[in-house]
Amino acid sequence: MPCSDANVSNLASLSMKLLNQLLIDLY
Repeated sequence: MPCSDANVSNLASLSMKLLNQLLIDLY
């Protein structure tokens, strides 16, 4: 299932971006 793998990696990178944004906003 290459499609689901791509979705998972996309979701992971997206959540990492959100986390980074949260950290930047907090500090």
